[in-house]
Amino acid sequence: MSPPSPAKPLALLRLLLIAGAAAWVLVQFVTPAATHAGINYYYRARFLDMLNGRAWRPFVTRALLPTTVRGIVAIAPPELQQGAADAVARTPGLRAAFKVLGWETSAAFVYAIACVLMWLALCGFAAAATALAVEAGGLPDTPLMRGALALAALLGLPLFFRYASYIYDPAQLALFTTALLLIARRNLRAFAAVFALACINKETAVLLIPLAAYAWRGRLPRRRLAGFVVGLGAVYLAIRLGLAWVFRSNPGSLLEFHLLDHNLALLSAPWNIGGILLAAALAFLLLYRWRDKPVFLRVGLAGTLLPLAGMAVFFGYLDEWRGYYEAYPFALPLMAWSVLALGRRARVVIESAQERNYRR
Repeated sequence: MSPPSPAKPLALLRLLLIAGAAAWVLVQFVTPAATHAGINYYYRARFLDMLNGRAWRPFVTRALLPTTVRGIVAIAPPELQQGAADAVARTPGLRAAFKVLGWETSAAFVYAIACVLMWLALCGFAAAATALAVEAGGLPDTPLMRGALALAALLGLPLFFRYASYIYDPAQLALFTTALLLIARRNLRAFAAVFALACINKETAVLLIPLAAYAWRGRLPRRRLAGFVVGLGAVYLAIRLGLAWVFRSNPGSLLEFHLLDHNLALLSAPWNIGGILLAAALAFLLLYRWRDKPVFLRVGLAGTLLPLAGMAVFFGYLDEWRGYYEAYPFALPLMAWSVLALGRRARVVIESAQERNYRR
């Protein structure tokens, strides 16, 4: 009998590391910190208000995860829900944790279901981001590279946690990145299904339409591509207008205007040296040997980051980094590409220096 392959234990270890990293990220995501309020402190988008459809617009129109949680809760036995609430109420450690998180103990079962779904979404995001980096980014397809990319994708997320997080964010990361992967694979049917879910989850799914049109130009007959793009636009409008109508009586507006109350002061404030150095390092990793990098990644970064930043000037906080989640699946492989290229260059320089010393 042949000995067991070492690949299986390594694959299992990689899965466990990714699952653990996703759990750690989820804890950071829901826990209030000095610059981050978690998921239940912003009065316009409190957790239970989101689930019950009472939150302010535009948050309440991002309805995929709240609807899914409500569906699961609706079929769960009431005894199970009450048992979860009772378990938290009589356990001092859990009561203290819920107090820190700002969660209602009576909704313990609901929070548990939402956390499981968000954890699964984070795991799915890591898998999709890894596949996208390898298949569209030209990075080495090795178990070590895939594991490193998945962990990097997850462990980079807490850098985005500022001001507040929202329960639809993990799903948006997973759905948007999966849709990009399906664009790269030219899987039209699967892409259309994921696109529809992304539209229910958040309005920024519209960014996928021009990216799909660009990636598939010349690869599909013009009429078929045009019809497909028009169909995507129709699906987007139907879903987003339908959600706007359903929640038309909720307080708030479909867009929040923040140019005057936040962004003008931010744009006029002087940068500190730490911010300048960080921005310079990120820009270098993104732009290093820009023309040599895969076209899809370059176009994708520009096609997400520029419109998101432009919208944030008027309708968001420019320094609310979660607003740029859709650009992250492109930025990650672009920076990984630079790191590998710099590593190869450094190795060549070292080997050349060693060879010259040897000849002497």
